[in-house]
Amino acid sequence: SVTTVMFYFVVHIHYAYINIDFWVIMLIMAFFYVCKEVFYPDSEDLNRNK
Repeated sequence: SVTTVMFYFVVHIHYAYINIDFWVIMLIMAFFYVCKEVFYPDSEDLNRNK
């Protein structure tokens, strides 16, 4: 179907720029990690105390 072709096309484009995607994913993960540390600084400690 057209949807499947578009899906594989998008995946192919992503693999063509895998290095860019890797850094984007790393930046997003770092951003969420910083947000977690800023807004929920005690979440790790609460999990450890249980």
